[in-house]
Amino acid sequence: MIRMMPAAVLIAVAAHVFLGWIWSPLGAILAGFLVEKRGPLAGAICLAIGWGGLIIWSWMQAPQETQEMWRVVADLLGNLPPVVTVVATLLIAAILGSAGGWLGKGLRDLQTS
Repeated sequence: MIRMMPAAVLIAVAAHVFLGWIWSPLGAILAGFLVEKRGPLAGAICLAIGWGGLIIWSWMQAPQETQEMWRVVADLLGNLPPVVTVVATLLIAAILGSAGGWLGKGLRDLQTS
């Protein structure tokens, strides 16, 4: 069922854009449900790809503004390099996606038992 991962990423991105970031784990839940093994990993990859794509899209649309936002957030975190903002965002996405994938795997296990 790995071929369904693009659909899960698309749902995660659509939920993020249209409903807000808090709804993006819906795609990770779907990824965990569709992948037979390693549901948490599938969810983490799904959400990290989705959020990473949104980061790239933002940077392509407004590079100076996006870099300035990264710099300001990194300064607020303690005068860190701006790349820390991107890495932290992707790490949060992976953790949140892993939790969603774990939930999706649990729902799949409930369905099959």
